[in-house]
Amino acid sequence: MNKKSPSKLSILIEREYMVRVKKKSFIVTTLLVPILIAAIFFIVIYVSMSSLSDERVAVIDETGLYSDVLADNEYYTFIPSSEPLKAYTDKAKLEEEGITAVLYIKDTLMNNPNGWSLYSYKKLPDGIVRYINDAFTERLKEQRIAQYDIEGLPEIINDVETTISVPTYQWDSKGEEAKSSGSLAGVIGMVLSGIILAFMSNYSGQVMSGVLEEKKNRIMEVIVSTVRPIEMMIAKMVGVFLVGLTQVAIWLIFGGIIFVVGSLVAVGGVYDLSALSQLDPAQMGGLAGGMSMDSVTEMQSSLEVLQSINFVQLIIMLLVYFIGGYLLYASLFAAIGSSVSSDEDASQFMMPFVLVMMLGFYIAMGSMDNPDGTMAFWGSIIPFSSPFVMMVRLPYGVATWELILSIGLLYLTAFGIAWLAARIYRVGILFTGKKPSLRDLWSWLRI
Repeated sequence: MNKKSPSKLSILIEREYMVRVKKKSFIVTTLLVPILIAAIFFIVIYVSMSSLSDERVAVIDETGLYSDVLADNEYYTFIPSSEPLKAYTDKAKLEEEGITAVLYIKDTLMNNPNGWSLYSYKKLPDGIVRYINDAFTERLKEQRIAQYDIEGLPEIINDVETTISVPTYQWDSKGEEAKSSGSLAGVIGMVLSGIILAFMSNYSGQVMSGVLEEKKNRIMEVIVSTVRPIEMMIAKMVGVFLVGLTQVAIWLIFGGIIFVVGSLVAVGGVYDLSALSQLDPAQMGGLAGGMSMDSVTEMQSSLEVLQSINFVQLIIMLLVYFIGGYLLYASLFAAIGSSVSSDEDASQFMMPFVLVMMLGFYIAMGSMDNPDGTMAFWGSIIPFSSPFVMMVRLPYGVATWELILSIGLLYLTAFGIAWLAARIYRVGILFTGKKPSLRDLWSWLRI
């Protein structure tokens, strides 16, 4: 039995795919991006830890009232000094003694809040300035309380000073509650929206540049004699899309490895979110290395929010909206690439659509505060912005009919744009010599 020969379209798709994945730029980018991300991640951690190196501060207290305010710790050492401030203006002296800064207190701070200064020859870390401010603020607070001479007043004030945060919940369609967080859910949505924007603009741009390059090299004139222009456009779009999927798959594998390794390094293991959220604050604090109770409570609240988000739905919708948005914008960019003869002309035609994408992303940013507002609703329905805005709305929960309407309009518009782009493409790939006018484009659509 004879083996069925591959179709022209499949051959073109394979060609587009193989040409790109064999490029050195693809290999370098695919391997370099996750390595750079991992490097940045670990460098940030390293810099954060190294910035907590021992800082030595000389304390000149002319009042004699604040010698016990600043306690040494593993990061900061405070050295009482009886020398005049002028003695420390000698930079060589400071370097010889290993002193980072000089705290000079010349007056009682209860009477004169400006009676102290902190001097240094370099920009001081924010942490040490904050540590000094907090310590003296607490001392002045104790002194002011003591002036009232009321027994038990410090305990009363500490008991009264309470900060609470109301837990927020959302009911789903069945009336069941789920923990929600505007900030955390919004951040997750914006990350997904940013991913769509980055990949859509990148791969749609690759379609346009690929078409334009082949047109300038006269390759189109050879290929068009054997295959239909519509097949060429589809092959170009599908080939680039498959290249993108390959790249993303490799990045996800690298990302998973980095996550596992990072988890093992950070907390000694990979933990289930539901298990972590059920730990009591003391257990969580021990696991996280002695965090404060407020931080532990906030972490547990965040874990509950993460547990309530349907990440399977988010990933599926991410793919659905990316494919629809890519089909829409890649069709437009393919039409642009086929209708112009230079990179300058391509940039001029492309700019309005890039601005439309950016507008959709900014609408998504504005939707974080009110994902059910009018702007967010229409932004998630209009096809040109829905891939970005819907990603922000999904973590908060979206009605099924809104999701169906949004996806339906996106794909109907995408297929309509692809049909129009194909009509421009079949004429534009052989059009050279000048920049087409709007009248030219209109006439190509009518042919």
